[in-house]
Amino acid sequence: MIRAYNLQQAGFPFEKNDLTLEEWADLGQVRAALNPQQMTCPFMVGGRKTGG
Repeated sequence: MIRAYNLQQAGFPFEKNDLTLEEWADLGQVRAALNPQQMTCPFMVGGRKTGG
């Protein structure tokens, strides 16, 4: 999956049926692990804490 991630980052034109559902899910997990700042909720980034 690291190779598929690297290809995707380099602009390789994956089509939706090029990978299985499980492979797309694995690729998403690789992306989340390697780029955790991009996978955060936009409403939580830089916001104020509420409560307590």
